[in-house]
Amino acid sequence: MTNTYIDTVVIPVGGYGTRMGETTKAVPKALLPVGDKPLIVHAVDEARASGVRKVIIPCRPDDVDLFRKQFYGHEGRDKIMLQNGRDHLMENRKDTIDIEVVPIYDKEGPASTIAKLVKERDIGAFGVILPDDLMVDSTPVLKQMILSFEKTGMTIVGARLASLDVENPNNVTFVKTQTLDDGTHITNTIQIKPEDESPVSQNATCGRYIFDADFADVVESCDKTGLKEVSLSAIVRHYAHDGGVGVTPLNDAKFYDCGDPAGYMRAQAAFMPANILVEAFAKVAETQVIVQFNQSEVSPSEHYIL
Repeated sequence: MTNTYIDTVVIPVGGYGTRMGETTKAVPKALLPVGDKPLIVHAVDEARASGVRKVIIPCRPDDVDLFRKQFYGHEGRDKIMLQNGRDHLMENRKDTIDIEVVPIYDKEGPASTIAKLVKERDIGAFGVILPDDLMVDSTPVLKQMILSFEKTGMTIVGARLASLDVENPNNVTFVKTQTLDDGTHITNTIQIKPEDESPVSQNATCGRYIFDADFADVVESCDKTGLKEVSLSAIVRHYAHDGGVGVTPLNDAKFYDCGDPAGYMRAQAAFMPANILVEAFAKVAETQVIVQFNQSEVSPSEHYIL
């Protein structure tokens, strides 16, 4: 019987964030703030809320100290925070969840990196969260997927409804799902960044996976012909072609692609306090009205600021 207990989540942060341009030249993408905390903390919070006990964060060796400081603190900074009565901001370090930052990076891609990690540590089935794919739902997305895995024992991919009017399909992996008689959702069709093709469906992956205990062996046997790197999507496609992959529909979840400049700005707006957002919009609206007034021949009394 396949072990369907998930107690470990891997959050890989080894990418360079090239889609973000200047924003991620000096700061790792996973440390970019959204709301009152960086993306990596959003991801760890999701894992914690999903009931896992251990989080492993593999990153490039140069970034190890940055990520460790985020969770373990910095002695000098912590001392100042305590002196200024801001110890409540250090609560995440009192949590019982085990967070480990690991200096490991494989240029063959994230799947190869994770495969080495799980093989070295003899990890069975595990979850993966890509922190730049920010997901919000009433029940944590990863928790929903863990429940699906517990029922089926199959490798699981999360499927969201893609917003094709604002997303570039060339940055998206699509899945075509079918529903079995028992209500289980599966897919045998994975379409990675379709380019000139039309998407096979409106269902897209969302940077959330549950992999079974065979993951390392699957990565090793996966056909790597023509691949610059072994992505997680490529591994999911391998699973799909070899018996199918379970799918957890996430139709009610909010999705923000924070690896894309426009997606990141949407996330910033969504997590911004309402009063500040209203002030910002009011100022923009006022500026636009003044510009329109200066460019028109209409009398000032006919212009209104909303």
